[in-house]
Amino acid sequence: MQSVRSGCGRSRARTSGERLCASGAAWLIALCALSVSCKTYDQHMLPVHREFYDNSPGQAAATLETYLDSSSWGEDDAGLLKLELASALQANGQYARAARLLAEVDQKLEVLDYSQMPLEDIASFLFATNKPWRATPPERLMVNTQGMVNRLVQHDNPDALSEAAVEASRLRTLLTQGDLSEEELFGNDFANALAGFCMEQRGRLGEAEDFWREVKGAFSLRPTDQQELDADESGTVLVIVQMGKAPIRRQYRVALPVDGNIYQLRIPVMVERSDVYRTATVFVDGVAYGEVPLMFDYGRDLMTQYKRDRGRLLAAAAAQLISRTFIARSMGEAANRNSESRDAGKFTEFFAHLFLAEMQPPDTRCWSLTPQSFHALRLDLPAGEYQIGVVLDGTQRENLVPMRVSVQPRQPVVLNVVSDRFRTWNEKEGLNDLTPKDASAAQVALWDDAGEAEKQLRMALQTTN
Repeated sequence: MQSVRSGCGRSRARTSGERLCASGAAWLIALCALSVSCKTYDQHMLPVHREFYDNSPGQAAATLETYLDSSSWGEDDAGLLKLELASALQANGQYARAARLLAEVDQKLEVLDYSQMPLEDIASFLFATNKPWRATPPERLMVNTQGMVNRLVQHDNPDALSEAAVEASRLRTLLTQGDLSEEELFGNDFANALAGFCMEQRGRLGEAEDFWREVKGAFSLRPTDQQELDADESGTVLVIVQMGKAPIRRQYRVALPVDGNIYQLRIPVMVERSDVYRTATVFVDGVAYGEVPLMFDYGRDLMTQYKRDRGRLLAAAAAQLISRTFIARSMGEAANRNSESRDAGKFTEFFAHLFLAEMQPPDTRCWSLTPQSFHALRLDLPAGEYQIGVVLDGTQRENLVPMRVSVQPRQPVVLNVVSDRFRTWNEKEGLNDLTPKDASAAQVALWDDAGEAEKQLRMALQTTN
């Protein structure tokens, strides 16, 4: 038997409990090393976020290009990486390539709708980062919306308007397929308004009116009485401002003390991010034309979808927790049978549960370089040359360099501003996991989630005791 020298100079035999502690520590160290060496999707996206939100979208695009070219990234993340890349390219003014990427992803994209899934299927997707990423319904609609935007702004492409109209027709199919309720038609106001604008500019007025009739809000991008100028002597400028940062998914982790042991609950949650800019004002030749009105609150739709799904997500997370617990408890019981130490089972169960929790994190992948909201303002102006400026205001102010535009009949000019690329990075809004200590007041409901999962775990353990 191996012996070690004690502090008093006497040798003593190591007990099985000490050996177990040593092996458990070694196991935990190996687990930590594995976690460090295997970066998650969120950890890879952190430098991209720093670059994008610090006014370097071109560098963010270059970083994403290296990810797509790397052999360490598989097809499971390819579609999502291409959407992130499309966002970075759009913010950098590379609209043609962004539009091509969006169209490429659109052809293969699958939707993940938890409301229609059995719990076992939800758990299989909820805790599987090795499956192809699937979009939520709001993310799915965002692909088509951004596809229209990125085609409309290509002023040097003579086919841009017709391509945008094709996107609008595709959107019509998406919005009308299936038995969707009004609540499930996420963001259709802006999507329908923009589709109507595309059709109107193509001269397809009947189809434009079909889209505009679906708009429930006050702003439809339809020309008003004041804007109806002689078509041969006027033109249209459409200013689109993508404002703020949309909520993103993060892992919420909390330790649950049950029956003298610590169990790890992991839940994917939607977390809101701070908005630096809240309003945008358009200036024409240095004179204020008006504030750009809100058309579509994408972040609100994401949160609505999450709140609708949260009960089923929690049930799946609790089922996964109970499954891990039973596996770990079986390993602890086996350790007790093969060791003279009464602590063998407890240590084994603890480390096994921790290991399984680390190896089965919830899937927090999401399209993260997206805006909180879309704002749009239509300007019908007499033909001529103009300086169009945009001023962003909020916790800081950004005066964008005025853009010189030539307004011509039947040649719409669409200007697109991605507001939060302008130095809005906040280190505190990193992509790290949430714990009860740093959960904000906005996430107070997570405490109820954790309590409900703990109650389910206690009931399951009592049933088997």
